[in-house]
Amino acid sequence: MKKVLLWAYYYPPLGGSGVHRSFYLFNEIAKDNYVHIITVKNIKYYNYDETLLKRIEGSIRITRLNSFDVPRLLYIMGKKTKKAENYKQTASIVSKIVHACTRNRLVTGLYWLIVSIIIIRKEKIRNMVVTGPPFGFFISVALIKYLIKDINLILDYRDPWTNDPNILMKRSQIKFYNFLEKYSLEKADKILVFSDKFRLYIHKKYHVAFKKPITIENGYPEDVIYNPPNSYHIFDEILYAGILYERQWDLFKKAVLFINNSKIINVVGYLEGKIKYELKKLSNKYKIRIREYMPNDDLIKYSQHFKYFLVLIPNYDKSMITAKIFSYMGIIKLNKTLKNEDCFIIGFVPEDGDFYQMFKNKPHIINNPKKLDDLSDIGILDEKSTKWMDKYSRKEQAKIINDLLI
Repeated sequence: MKKVLLWAYYYPPLGGSGVHRSFYLFNEIAKDNYVHIITVKNIKYYNYDETLLKRIEGSIRITRLNSFDVPRLLYIMGKKTKKAENYKQTASIVSKIVHACTRNRLVTGLYWLIVSIIIIRKEKIRNMVVTGPPFGFFISVALIKYLIKDINLILDYRDPWTNDPNILMKRSQIKFYNFLEKYSLEKADKILVFSDKFRLYIHKKYHVAFKKPITIENGYPEDVIYNPPNSYHIFDEILYAGILYERQWDLFKKAVLFINNSKIINVVGYLEGKIKYELKKLSNKYKIRIREYMPNDDLIKYSQHFKYFLVLIPNYDKSMITAKIFSYMGIIKLNKTLKNEDCFIIGFVPEDGDFYQMFKNKPHIINNPKKLDDLSDIGILDEKSTKWMDKYSRKEQAKIINDLLI
């Protein structure tokens, strides 16, 4: 049995896509190995999913430590907020008071590092995996290589760090963080990345050995998806699941006008800013059904009833590959296997973006449809049409990580 120490700041009862990658992957790994997880305790966050706690399997031990950052400060201040927009507004105000290094969890990382060294030595752990963001953790754990030479250090990128298009930095900040990222990558034994494009990026920018980064895309949890009700019906409707951001609103309206009341569009999840008001107004004219946030397991089971899944990627966010896409793939595969029913992802996406290029000409993906007939004139796909989705199974991905452990 291999032993792993995992740093996952975002872990149940927190919810959302930032949690799912490490949660489902290391749930699989813990079925044959020992995984000790260090995560945060008692912070204010806008997304909670306590149902995931019931899904923890295998040999897993969890240690919850304090953090020195904005969410922890909000908790101490007693701020109570459930809505995403209220959380972000409050966090923005408080973060102006908090030093930049605290925002990046550098101080938290150093504290966690001390605790980790004790755990590693006491439990004779050989592997350490750190998932980011927060990327301040990458810097902290790089120091462990000086203290424990034989530790197998693996960094896991869920998102880009210094080249994230949604984070604006001054030139001096970019140089500083580039230096820190390069330092962290040099100290790591292996690097898990979310796409082949990002793998090539860090190889070229930081001259990282090409075999050092391993691509583990987002994926779908088979144990959740492949447990459907005994009998269920698939509706000829469209589902949009997850946060609907203000930056996606124009694309959403484009999709609504395209569908033009030919099918019901179901929206499930948080609605950012003014979107809730605008969506309700739009639903007076078009067939739009609105539901509030659902825990992930409930959402997956709910999603199994839909024929179409809507993906919206703005032009300026071309590298975005939302995690929900991979859950949709698992559902599409399930419905093809059990029902011989062809379901589809409809993407309104930039043609020079990662999503379009990654899934170009793939069965069950309809990118930028031009007319409504594009959704119905596909015909019946053969039974092997979902075979290409196998690589996104969390079970298969966990096997790749297991081979990296010592």
